[in-house]
Amino acid sequence: MGARRFGIGTAVLVLFVGVAFAVIRPVALQSSAKIVLVPVTNHHSTLPSILDGYDSSGAGGSRVELLGSADTLAAAGNPALDLTVRAIPDTRVIDLEATGSTADVQADLGRVMEAARTDAPEIDDLWRMETLQSPSVPVAAPPTDLMVLAATILLAALFGVMAMLAHRSLFGEE
Repeated sequence: MGARRFGIGTAVLVLFVGVAFAVIRPVALQSSAKIVLVPVTNHHSTLPSILDGYDSSGAGGSRVELLGSADTLAAAGNPALDLTVRAIPDTRVIDLEATGSTADVQADLGRVMEAARTDAPEIDDLWRMETLQSPSVPVAAPPTDLMVLAATILLAALFGVMAMLAHRSLFGEE
């Protein structure tokens, strides 16, 4: 009987800690946007060669670095957010994801995009950045409360069984 109580007590303790964590943890908000690189040319006859040379031009990597640079963030007012910038393979699209603790994350991401557009002419190549998807309305960033609670239930069951088995092994009780 003691092993079962010990296992149940352990499970209840894990449940309590997990629910408390889900309630008191700060909620992070996430906004995402997409930028596409568009060729700049006045002659349509040169468009195929510009598009063919995109991969070797380094334009995508240069823009990814520009969007994530400390100078661009400073020009955007040093927003309090974590910014992830990545080029989507085999496209001219750049994906931006901003995570912050306030609803300003959407506006902050927009300011970063605008600051990068302002600095982009310094790169002086055949590509310009255009917004493909404006910064989205902020949503709760993972893990959600439901994910935390589901993990808590699984961990409570696992630790409860482990505690019961350990108690039986150590004290030889049923």
